[in-house]
Amino acid sequence: MDLVALSNGLHGPVQMDSVALFLWIGWLRHHGILNRIKIHALRHSHASLLISMGENPLLIKERLGHEKIQTTLGTYGHLYPNTNLEVAKKLTGILQVQSATESIANYTSNQHTAIYHRTVEEK
Repeated sequence: MDLVALSNGLHGPVQMDSVALFLWIGWLRHHGILNRIKIHALRHSHASLLISMGENPLLIKERLGHEKIQTTLGTYGHLYPNTNLEVAKKLTGILQVQSATESIANYTSNQHTAIYHRTVEEK
């Protein structure tokens, strides 16, 4: 079996048979030029890429074959950006809150609620 492995720069691709290719790859690895890519590393790269693309965690769970979403999020949760600030911005202005001007509670047996009711009544 012939494989195109590399270009010699002058005459185009160099044809190598499987034995020569095996020896060439071994030499490259021995000298630290080429590292073996493990299947598991490709799996992590795939999941990381999907997360960076904003894909739904449930889709990623299915693609990775995880039984539970907790497995996926436990393994890759650190890759999700912290979106608390964006969520807070979206929620701003949705709820209108008005502070109480007077207390309607008549329950003061707890020291903390008694202090609260007195300060509300004084205002």
